[in-house]
Amino acid sequence: MDSKHPYYGAVRQAINYGFIPKETRTFAPDRLISRIEALDMVFRMLGYEQLLDKKDIFKETFRDVNQAQLPAAALAAAFGLVEVKSAQDFQPDSPMTKADVAVLYQKLNEIFSEK
Repeated sequence: MDSKHPYYGAVRQAINYGFIPKETRTFAPDRLISRIEALDMVFRMLGYEQLLDKKDIFKETFRDVNQAQLPAAALAAAFGLVEVKSAQDFQPDSPMTKADVAVLYQKLNEIFSEK
């Protein structure tokens, strides 16, 4: 990412906090975010980064989710954070819409305001 980009500081800070994995080779802040990328960041912000890195403990449930994406998909399904069209169709690479983000925010708010 170009250090002159207006979001460079925020992205560096997110990497420093662990919200974006350091292994990420490129970060394109002007590109749409996929469902799985957004969910991965959400779970890292919630403190699940160690669990996200244990890909081998999750059972494959969705035919369109690869092994690296499996922890975030499994956690999202378990928490009920995203609409899943079928038990095997997660659509991890679909871009998040503003409506998707609003629903995700609402569900997170419902989960964490109960505690």
